[in-house]
Amino acid sequence: MREQLVSLIERSSLHRYIRDLKKNAELLEWVVAQSSALPPEAKLSERVYVALHGIEEAVCKRGKRKTFNALNKGYRFCAPACECRREEHSRMMGAHMAAIDGIERTRRRTKWRETLTQRYGQENPMRVTDIRARKLRTEAARRDKTPPAE
Repeated sequence: MREQLVSLIERSSLHRYIRDLKKNAELLEWVVAQSSALPPEAKLSERVYVALHGIEEAVCKRGKRKTFNALNKGYRFCAPACECRREEHSRMMGAHMAAIDGIERTRRRTKWRETLTQRYGQENPMRVTDIRARKLRTEAARRDKTPPAE
């Protein structure tokens, strides 16, 4: 049945496979049976993904149910503010930065310095009086206090 489902998806596009699946009652029944652990309100595309990949439960490390993205992308995170998302992002960025060699890192740092010098006349924008004053006013407004005297 799995091979039949893969074949149906390959014949159809990612946008049409659901319609074709609904026409094949036997295959549709198999997909629903394979994804019986999902809640009743789960979309058919999520059920197809679970049937194809043999996933038992889509739960994050914190025990929350993950949200489904698409058949070709799979599951995302449970919530934007969940720790599992931050941990995954941190892991991905660490791997990305580890893949950058020293020459590329130096090139990026040089470009960054050139851009800041071109825009602000300094490598550090906080050394520019206008920007520093604007930052202090914004912080004061957020704290609902008066800005310090300049």
